Amino acid sequence: MDPLSDVLSLLNADNAYVIGLRTGGVWGMHFPPPTTIKFNAVVEGDCWLAVDGEPAPFHLHQGDCFIITRPSAFSLASAPGIETHDAVEIFSHSVDGLLRYGEGDDFFMIGGRFNYGQEARLLLDSLPTVAVVNANSDSAPILQWALGLLVQ
Repeated sequence: MDPLSDVLSLLNADNAYVIGLRTGGVWGMHFPPPTTIKFNAVVEGDCWLAVDGEPAPFHLHQGDCFIITRPSAFSLASAPGIETHDAVEIFSHSVDGLLRYGEGDDFFMIGGRFNYGQEARLLLDSLPTVAVVNANSDSAPILQWALGLLVQ
């Protein structure tokens, strides 16, 4: 078993779902509060992440990752203040694990979600609602590696 599988098995994680988002131009989408752990990594370009309850949006760049550990609505957009559209509806049009949205292709993100056993709640409750891992941090390569394994 690989290290990611070891960690996910400790969390009793199951039902992992991973998808890619390719977009560009002016775009924005809002997501309902996730009932699972939500994670994303910016592969190309940059975007803005706004999470309900957080004082300011996060500007995410290539290599940055984030994880949402609690049910909080959030949005992703090309810039702050952009009109956002329903992500559930938008993602219903994905094909073979990839969603093409908007105009252009200067932004690419991988992300997904997974369920977890109740045993993980204590660990997750010790984390903030949203954790952003900067591409230049010591932790980024580990998280990017784990997300890459999920994509494969």
